[in-house]
Amino acid sequence: MRKSPQDHRDYRTLKLENGLRVLLISDPQSEQGAAAMAVNVGQFDDPTERPGMAHFLEHMLFLGTENFPKAGEYAAYIQRNGGNHNAWTGTEHTCFFFDVQAPAFGEGLQRFSQFFVCPLFNHDCIDKERNAIESEFQMKVNDDTRRIYQAHKETVNPEHPFSRFSVGNLQTLNDSENTLRDEVMSFYQQQYDAKRMTLCVLAPMDLDDLQEGIEFLFSSIKTGTNIERLTLPELYLPEHLQINIDVKPLKSMRRAMISFPLPPQAQNYLTKPVALMSHLLGYEGQRSLFAGLKDQGLINTLTAGGGIKGSNYHDFNVSLNFTELGWKHQNKVIEALFGYQKLIRQQGIEEWRYLEKQRLYQQAFEFSQPSSALDTVSHLVMNMQKYAAEDYIFGDYAMTEFNGDQIIDLSQRLTPDSMRVTRVHQDVKTDQVSSWYNTPYRVSQIDSSNLNQWNTLQISDQSWQLPPANPFIQETLKARELDRSQPKPRLLVKRPGLKMWHGQSKSFHQPKGHLYIASDSPLVDAQPEHRAWTKLYVDMLYDELSEITYQAETAGIGYELFSHSTGVSLHLGGFTGRQSFLLELIFEQFRNPKLSKSRFIEIQSQLLRNIKNQANTGPLNRLFATLSNLVQPASLTPEKMAYHIENTSHDDILEFSSTWRKTIALEVLAYGDYTEWEARSLADQMSSQVFREGVPYNTPAKQIASIAGFGQLNHRIDNQHQDSALVIYYQSQHATPYRTALYALTNQLMSATFFNELRTRQQFGYSVGTGYMPLASYPGLLFYVQSNVAGPTAIIDAIDDFIQQFPLVLLELNEESWQQTKQSLMAQIMDKDRSLQEKSKRFWVSIGNGDLKFDQRERIIEELKQISRADVLKFIVTQLRPKNADRVVLSALGSSHNHIEEDDLLDDIGSIESFQERATRLSRQVI
Repeated sequence: MRKSPQDHRDYRTLKLENGLRVLLISDPQSEQGAAAMAVNVGQFDDPTERPGMAHFLEHMLFLGTENFPKAGEYAAYIQRNGGNHNAWTGTEHTCFFFDVQAPAFGEGLQRFSQFFVCPLFNHDCIDKERNAIESEFQMKVNDDTRRIYQAHKETVNPEHPFSRFSVGNLQTLNDSENTLRDEVMSFYQQQYDAKRMTLCVLAPMDLDDLQEGIEFLFSSIKTGTNIERLTLPELYLPEHLQINIDVKPLKSMRRAMISFPLPPQAQNYLTKPVALMSHLLGYEGQRSLFAGLKDQGLINTLTAGGGIKGSNYHDFNVSLNFTELGWKHQNKVIEALFGYQKLIRQQGIEEWRYLEKQRLYQQAFEFSQPSSALDTVSHLVMNMQKYAAEDYIFGDYAMTEFNGDQIIDLSQRLTPDSMRVTRVHQDVKTDQVSSWYNTPYRVSQIDSSNLNQWNTLQISDQSWQLPPANPFIQETLKARELDRSQPKPRLLVKRPGLKMWHGQSKSFHQPKGHLYIASDSPLVDAQPEHRAWTKLYVDMLYDELSEITYQAETAGIGYELFSHSTGVSLHLGGFTGRQSFLLELIFEQFRNPKLSKSRFIEIQSQLLRNIKNQANTGPLNRLFATLSNLVQPASLTPEKMAYHIENTSHDDILEFSSTWRKTIALEVLAYGDYTEWEARSLADQMSSQVFREGVPYNTPAKQIASIAGFGQLNHRIDNQHQDSALVIYYQSQHATPYRTALYALTNQLMSATFFNELRTRQQFGYSVGTGYMPLASYPGLLFYVQSNVAGPTAIIDAIDDFIQQFPLVLLELNEESWQQTKQSLMAQIMDKDRSLQEKSKRFWVSIGNGDLKFDQRERIIEELKQISRADVLKFIVTQLRPKNADRVVLSALGSSHNHIEEDDLLDDIGSIESFQERATRLSRQVI
């Protein structure tokens, strides 16, 4: 099996006697064991009269087996042993996966294996999981992605299973005749055949020992019972091509997806013709199709290549985000697309372009870092369904040979005669409504005169250019020698207004590095409108940089540029050999931005549209955003942000861009393949460029609003969604290692029980949980529920009842489980970095939190070791129980619960701003 030179793991493939294909991975460095099972059964296999059956089966398998019959016990075991678990159901596959700490992996794997050997399909769980499926369905009813997808389903061949409803709900899983259990058991017995399954297992064990365990646990999966799989019909008939599909979304958007059906491409994974065509059409550099249309004020974004794909179909999509002008001139944009296509056919099918793309894939493979145990198994188990055994790892990166005929064939399929255009806008005319998601849409034929014109046109813009040779690609990549043994960053340069941290990694010694730069200015934080100006300014810079930096990103040198409450942050990551070239391009853009008025108007409009669209996101996500606004004074509410952006002029941004750097503080981390000399040179460069224009200053400490002394703070937001939601937040007034350990351990102890009680037993909804939430290094604890069956009053009563009763649960917890929970949390806190990016980001967060000795984790662990059960009980009784608690209760009343309770809260805190005026401040502390 081909693997990266960076990959220290050992692999073995085998096939059990029952036909189950297995990939074993021995990783002596892993502290977790993980497994994933993929089954070549999905929504397409649903019985016609039972949409959602495959999804329902996925849910039922978690709820008890012959050897482990108790529902919820599997989840509790995983959580107690520092793990995670989940599953998903797709069109043609279902995938289950979990991880736990290595000592618990054997027993965890035993429990997992029983899903596929002896599930119980417990009578008592049938209705509960029907309701869980309903909650999952209702949670996405207003999701525009699902709504547009449903319109797609209704405009394909109705005989193809893609056309069917697949999620399931109470209606399709009706059990009025008490037959559903028998039906799901029959579906399982017919479909879940070992020959359709692939299993991937990773653990810090010898391969022989792993194999012995796998053969013992999984050889009893049945085989030879699956029903014959029908041949799928064509996805699109002639009447489903050359059409416009106009869809009315809930959110404000101006989008079009131009789709071209291709034959299935899975067999071309070694040559990847679609990857090359996506690169040529989606190129964003100067004189590209994207750049030309953007310069004309017609589009904001263009992506190429994505689309639905399955065993007998593959869509090639060109997705466009229009400006207001572009929406009015869509035909001009489509004409340009086909003109550029003609240029590709004339000049783009050249071997050097393929070899360049091949080189990039090869470099990515050679220096790929193994991901986490869970991510590894859940990814590779799906690769096992589509690649040859020797290519399970390499298949994603393979571009083995240039096949011009394949690429020519592909380009000849991207024609007006085979196109489908999905246009998404709130003002489109519609004449029908989709099933299930109530999506208004209309189907019409594309005008034949347009088709004729697009079929016969010549290259319409002679200034277009296909991607030139990429200057950021290095022929040889080799890491520099390490300057010194330095496990943690050290402060290399300290000057007024500038701190430069530097570090090199022995464990991830490769030609990659991550450079973080935070620039803070008192002008950004001086007025609320300045924060809005910073957001606009940064978005405009990003917009200008897209053409300049596109090839760097394709060559493995990425960057992020974003605003924060007191300034602007930049992160560069990837191969270091050409990073300085990219950094200079970005610095030059900072020094001499264009900031054109036309792009200002468009980006201002985009931001306002995005803020408006937040009102149509799920209520739980909006409550999390509201909590952030409430507790963090430097953040702006959506309403305030929209007000300031709307009242910003182009002149404001021009002036702000030249003045915000007059007084500035820089903090920098260079971690990875950078020498000390390079880091010092970069510090000198920034000092000469930045402080030539401005003067340094000291960055103030981050602050949050204290909720101490207020008792229960209630606040309700407007909500157009049918679901209700509620969030409860508790805040520590001390940022110490002890309080951090106490809050995190309480969350660890409560999370599985809370989920099982409110989600599985009481059926409050699909999205239920607890969370540890630190802000500015101050620990916090969350409880949250989004429900389609209960309003906020019922939700808070259930949460409060859980908090009241939990001390009894904690007292009944045996000593072994208590210690397991603590050990699990310690392992999570001390989790090993799996990549240079993870390690550098952890150090950067530590710098931001004031943990300048980089030992915060170790100090938290020492406190955690000392915390007793009595400490947690005292914390719950004295600080979490409602009668005693200072806490925030945020709620959203769903439209389906208006008849249950009033929307007005008599004791609402009112505006967030008024609360922040009354609240004291907690400044960031070094813990």
